Amino acid sequence: MNIFLRPASEQDFEFAFEAKRQALGPHIAARWGWDESYQLNVHRTRWSERPWSIIQSDEEAIGTVSIQEAADHIRFGEFYLLPSHQRKGIGS
Repeated sequence: MNIFLRPASEQDFEFAFEAKRQALGPHIAARWGWDESYQLNVHRTRWSERPWSIIQSDEEAIGTVSIQEAADHIRFGEFYLLPSHQRKGIGS
Protein backbone atom coordinates (compact mmCIF):
# COMPACT_ATOMS: atom_id res chain seq x y z
CA MET A 1 0.00 0.00 0.00
CA ASN A 2 1.58 3.26 -1.20
CA ILE A 3 0.02 6.23 0.63
CA PHE A 4 0.67 9.75 -0.70
CA LEU A 5 -0.93 13.17 -1.09
CA ARG A 6 -1.78 14.89 -4.32
CA PRO A 7 -3.13 18.40 -4.76
CA ALA A 8 -6.91 18.48 -4.99
CA SER A 9 -8.57 19.86 -8.09
CA GLU A 10 -12.08 21.19 -8.62
CA GLN A 11 -13.05 17.72 -9.86
CA ASP A 12 -12.36 16.42 -6.33
CA PHE A 13 -14.96 18.64 -4.63
CA GLU A 14 -17.71 16.01 -4.55
CA PHE A 15 -15.32 13.25 -3.44
CA ALA A 16 -14.07 15.47 -0.62
CA PHE A 17 -17.64 16.15 0.53
CA GLU A 18 -18.48 12.46 0.40
CA ALA A 19 -15.35 11.63 2.41
CA LYS A 20 -16.50 14.14 5.05
CA ARG A 21 -20.03 12.71 5.02
CA GLN A 22 -18.78 9.15 5.55
CA ALA A 23 -16.03 9.91 8.07
CA LEU A 24 -17.59 12.67 10.16
CA GLY A 25 -21.26 12.53 9.21
CA PRO A 26 -22.34 9.91 11.76
CA HIS A 27 -20.79 11.97 14.58
CA ILE A 28 -22.42 15.20 13.38
CA ALA A 29 -25.77 13.44 12.92
CA ALA A 30 -25.68 11.98 16.42
CA ARG A 31 -24.92 15.34 18.01
CA TRP A 32 -26.81 17.91 15.90
CA GLY A 33 -28.45 16.06 13.02
CA TRP A 34 -27.09 16.09 9.49
CA ASP A 35 -28.38 19.07 7.52
CA GLU A 36 -27.25 18.35 3.94
CA SER A 37 -27.67 21.91 2.70
CA TYR A 38 -25.83 23.42 5.66
CA GLN A 39 -22.99 20.89 5.50
CA LEU A 40 -22.58 21.39 1.76
CA ASN A 41 -22.39 25.18 2.22
CA VAL A 42 -19.79 24.84 4.98
CA HIS A 43 -17.79 22.46 2.81
CA ARG A 44 -18.01 24.80 -0.19
CA THR A 45 -16.73 27.72 1.90
CA ARG A 46 -13.85 25.75 3.39
CA TRP A 47 -13.00 24.26 -0.02
CA SER A 48 -12.52 27.76 -1.42
CA GLU A 49 -10.56 29.09 1.59
CA ARG A 50 -8.03 26.33 2.20
CA PRO A 51 -5.50 24.30 0.29
CA TRP A 52 -6.69 20.70 -0.02
CA SER A 53 -4.94 17.45 -0.79
CA ILE A 54 -6.39 14.10 -1.70
CA ILE A 55 -5.02 11.12 0.23
CA GLN A 56 -4.26 8.35 -2.23
CA SER A 57 -3.57 4.67 -1.74
CA ASP A 58 -1.88 3.70 -4.96
CA GLU A 59 -4.48 4.81 -7.56
CA GLU A 60 -7.46 5.05 -5.18
CA ALA A 61 -8.60 8.26 -3.46
CA ILE A 62 -9.22 7.34 0.19
CA GLY A 63 -9.55 10.68 1.96
CA THR A 64 -8.76 14.37 2.22
CA VAL A 65 -6.66 16.72 4.29
CA SER A 66 -6.12 20.46 4.40
CA ILE A 67 -2.66 21.62 5.41
CA GLN A 68 -1.76 25.31 5.63
CA GLU A 69 1.86 26.29 6.27
CA ALA A 70 2.72 29.67 7.80
CA ALA A 71 6.06 31.06 8.93
CA ASP A 72 5.48 30.12 12.56
CA HIS A 73 3.03 27.21 12.45
CA ILE A 74 1.30 24.55 10.39
CA ARG A 75 -2.48 24.20 10.45
CA PHE A 76 -3.62 20.62 9.94
CA GLY A 77 -7.34 20.11 9.47
CA GLU A 78 -10.21 18.66 7.50
CA PHE A 79 -8.66 15.21 7.74
CA TYR A 80 -11.17 12.62 6.57
CA LEU A 81 -10.53 8.99 5.69
CA LEU A 82 -13.17 6.76 4.15
CA PRO A 83 -14.34 4.25 6.78
CA SER A 84 -12.87 1.32 4.83
CA HIS A 85 -9.38 2.82 5.34
CA GLN A 86 -9.69 3.90 8.97
CA ARG A 87 -7.85 2.13 11.79
CA LYS A 88 -4.98 1.05 9.56
CA GLY A 89 -2.35 3.50 10.82
CA ILE A 90 -2.69 5.91 7.91
CA GLY A 91 -3.32 8.88 10.19
CA SER A 92 -0.32 8.17 12.35
